[in-house]
Amino acid sequence: MNDPAYIEILNTNKKLRKELKDEITESKLKNKMLKLLSRELENCYKILSHQDSIILAHEDKIASLKSEIKSLKQHFHKVLQDLRHKAN
Repeated sequence: MNDPAYIEILNTNKKLRKELKDEITESKLKNKMLKLLSRELENCYKILSHQDSIILAHEDKIASLKSEIKSLKQHFHKVLQDLRHKAN
């Protein structure tokens, strides 16, 4: 059993098993990281969706306020005209 070829095969086998074990360990770590990043990405999508809803709601409110300001300006100008006519 001291055949050099057999010993070399055993050493190669041992080395390959260690490399395989290391790759499996690395693969497991990468899979954990991938799952973590996937959850983080999903959370980011949820946050963006929520913020988008908030922005849309604010845009609607801004449009409503602009319309109200325009109406108030028109009313204000009409009141000023009425006051000018009454003053004359």
